[in-house]
Amino acid sequence: MACDRNRRKTGLFIALGCALCLTWFTTGCGKSDDVVILRVNGQDVYGKELNLLAATALAKHGLVLDTPEGDAQLQRIAGNLYDSLIRITIISQVAKEELEPASDEVIRERILQLQKSIGGPEQYEEFLANLNLTPEDSIEIQTNQERFERFQQQKMEEGRPQLNDDDIKNYYFAHEELFRFPQRARVSHILFAVNDPTQPEEWRLAKQRAEKVLEQLKPSDQEAFARAALEHSQDISSAPKGGDVGYVIRNQSSLPAELTEAVFEAEPGEIVGPVKTQYGFHLAMVTQSKMDYEEAIPSVRKLLESQSMAEHFNSWLDEQMEKAKIERVIEPLDYFLKEK
Repeated sequence: MACDRNRRKTGLFIALGCALCLTWFTTGCGKSDDVVILRVNGQDVYGKELNLLAATALAKHGLVLDTPEGDAQLQRIAGNLYDSLIRITIISQVAKEELEPASDEVIRERILQLQKSIGGPEQYEEFLANLNLTPEDSIEIQTNQERFERFQQQKMEEGRPQLNDDDIKNYYFAHEELFRFPQRARVSHILFAVNDPTQPEEWRLAKQRAEKVLEQLKPSDQEAFARAALEHSQDISSAPKGGDVGYVIRNQSSLPAELTEAVFEAEPGEIVGPVKTQYGFHLAMVTQSKMDYEEAIPSVRKLLESQSMAEHFNSWLDEQMEKAKIERVIEPLDYFLKEK
């Protein structure tokens, strides 16, 4: 267990350290005697920065550099890492040109939050020491990181669309399949209870009552089903609501397992049952298996805004890439193979 904790701690330090240091280096602040692998608009970018980005990417998959698994993954993603490093450098350069640094108070708060995420001031000091960083370096790193994030958010905000009701409605009805939830359904049921499970006659009569009510119901007639629940159901919590038990999640259902299984095998509007459980016999209807339009409005709006903002930012970044003077000194695979 101690070994697992140390491994998780090391992974956390790697991921956090790489993410922080990368922005520091790509703004030209970090000093390095490492080999130059590329130049972006005249700024040297070092192999150490590519290693930091590689370590961050591998840490997300529980991998580390200089292991067979990590090296295999690195071979696959080296080119993408190189391109990402160019893009991060360009964003950092423009952010530094266009934005003033945040206030000391903002930076102090960021450092406090980072200390909390790591475990406290002592752990943060250890974190810095592992990266050969001083407290002053930490302040500079956080200043650049905050400016990078603020610039990216501001640039994305420029692409926030002005959506009207028709935009949202058209998207919803053109993509209704996105709002269907196979593992989530709204359910109504009617319980025909058995008070003494040891009495076979009670089970026979309960099933008989359920079958009789079932004969009177039609698929998709939710109003008739609700009336039947009000009249016949012995579930005192759902009967007053026409049998409605709300949304049920397949693997987190409070309904009996037999009823849950039957419900999720049914189509919306289909009546299932009689289903036998420890409580008696049930009739059930799935009344809704997707998010209706009114319920979906916030999700559709957020989705459309996110798409538009991301497209705007990526378009801007592509333009910056085209204008940038990029000199590829060492190709990524050549660099990593040379490091071995």
